[in-house]
Amino acid sequence: MLTSTTSANEAAVSSTAAAASNVKTSYNTLAATYDFGVAKVGWGYQTTKTNAGLDTSLLDHGANIKASMYKVTAPVGAVTLLANLGSRTTNNNGGAAAVQTALNGQKSTFTGLGAHYNFSKNTYAYYMYERATMSDVDMTATISNGVVGVNATSDRTRNVTAIGISTAF
Repeated sequence: MLTSTTSANEAAVSSTAAAASNVKTSYNTLAATYDFGVAKVGWGYQTTKTNAGLDTSLLDHGANIKASMYKVTAPVGAVTLLANLGSRTTNNNGGAAAVQTALNGQKSTFTGLGAHYNFSKNTYAYYMYERATMSDVDMTATISNGVVGVNATSDRTRNVTAIGISTAF
């Protein structure tokens, strides 16, 4: 279990409007992986409890978040195939009634596919695609390109594609 608490000094120098003193957040995480030889599978589960909710205009409420993830990686020659899926459910405890009612118990889902091509032991090229449907987040209060609340639509789907080369020295 990991617990963090925001002090009054941290809240005073924070650049975010959501900072407040004595904000306590606790994380409980359980994860496991197993290597079957032909593929590795993984599972993870996390609960998060905080006394400051996700609505940045009101810090008098909390949120309980439960998340789970499943992952598979399979090497095929010089290529490693990757797949993952996950979900997150948020329950707000108080705060703005409209936000609490609309988002309480909503579930977000995440799906990802990808591949690594190994050039050597330390260098690989990668392609990753992820799709997220964020039903448990007030999208009008999200930060996009450094600006709060720029998403005036109800579009809750995000698609991310990453292509690159990674190396370790």
